[in-house]
Amino acid sequence: KFARTIHDSGMDLLALINDVLDLARIESGAGVSVLISPLELGELIAYFESTFGQVAEAKQLRFEIIRAADVPRAIETDSQRLQQIVRIRGIAGQRVTEAA
Repeated sequence: KFARTIHDSGMDLLALINDVLDLARIESGAGVSVLISPLELGELIAYFESTFGQVAEAKQLRFEIIRAADVPRAIETDSQRLQQIVRIRGIAGQRVTEAA
């Protein structure tokens, strides 16, 4: 379990570095490529529950994702870009919670 957590943390750090590099490319005008494909929202929810749930638990915070009944099972999007946006917002939300 600990090895898995360490591995996942390393992958999250790599993803964060890639996010920063993508933002730098966008700001410089170089842009980034977009790849639209189907994304199962259940997979996205599971990813964020595992990513932010552990951090929230360690900080004694409640973390909950509520999926409305009328939300589709899948959407067409660039899953990498969507994960970047939600990851950055999640990190920002945790920082605001810590400051409060």
